[in-house]
Amino acid sequence: MTNQGAVMNLFLFSPPSSPQRRMIYAGYSPDIIHGLDQGFIFAPFGLDCEIFTIPADLSAPSSEIPSDEVLMQWIEANDRAYYATHAEYAVSTPQSIHEQLVADTISYLRTLEHDHGSHTKIIASRIERTQTRKSMPQLFGSLAEAYPDACIFLFSTPLSGTWIGASPELLLQADASQLTTMSLAGTRLATDTTEYAPAEAWDDKNIAEQRIVTDFLIRTLSDKGLAPCPSPLMSRRAGSVEHLCTIIHAPLSQELSTAQRTGLIHALSPTPALSGYPRREAVDFINAHESAPRRFYGGMVGISTPARLECYVNLRSAQKGSAQGGLTMYAGGGITTLSDPTAEWHETCRKLSTLTKSL
Repeated sequence: MTNQGAVMNLFLFSPPSSPQRRMIYAGYSPDIIHGLDQGFIFAPFGLDCEIFTIPADLSAPSSEIPSDEVLMQWIEANDRAYYATHAEYAVSTPQSIHEQLVADTISYLRTLEHDHGSHTKIIASRIERTQTRKSMPQLFGSLAEAYPDACIFLFSTPLSGTWIGASPELLLQADASQLTTMSLAGTRLATDTTEYAPAEAWDDKNIAEQRIVTDFLIRTLSDKGLAPCPSPLMSRRAGSVEHLCTIIHAPLSQELSTAQRTGLIHALSPTPALSGYPRREAVDFINAHESAPRRFYGGMVGISTPARLECYVNLRSAQKGSAQGGLTMYAGGGITTLSDPTAEWHETCRKLSTLTKSL
């Protein structure tokens, strides 16, 4: 066993479970690679952000995972190093502040329409400070049990701090024969108990919001020389809410090179479902106006092996605080000129319930 007192980069990663069982990939290393390599990969929110890799052999799910006690020793050492140079958020975003952000976003979108027509949106997010009595490994287990259709992830490094989440949104999956991505946008209370259902009775605001993401993904893949094939529009359940969803496949003739994988991640992340459209203007507005920097919220997490790439959006997630039990949770919603500030606040509350129900 590696020295338990040393700073150690670590991860637990569990993609959506098969009917048989949920697979867990785990790894730890004193090293971290700047760039995409074999292992667990992650990147912060933003355009063309650096990708980091915790090197590991992920050719098969992990048969042995360090004990919770050992994992927490490493997590606490990583967080001490991280918070020595990063400020911690003291308070949750008040409802009035978030509603004002939404109102300001709507005003800005109206000015963008002169140049980009009605196809504009920006994701407005907020934070919620909370407490949990569970350790991070225990919370990982609770999320994995509660959300079999989500990607459950936990990663901890001195440069990122510790993050945990239950993401419903696939960013990119690729093997030697096929690439898959997902357009997931629009939100309402779940109306069906199944994971996927026909998209019925959605309002114009949500349909337009999701269409922006779908068009972006199809155009981006086409620009890369691929032939994307979108599925019919569906409703996809994610905890207590559901989203409009289009799954997009594109055939591949061979495995993607490291440079091709990196290029696709940079081209797709953040999609308009996490930033907005047009992306440059949306990201600039988010960085200038949101009350708390997103850091790794809205970025991506995944695993990379010679045969497979599987990445998800860092969504429905939280960053561990410096004090025992403290968490900073993140949630956001897509804003268009048809949005209502109070309704958008309540949407973030529903999305936060993904984590709070497991705390």
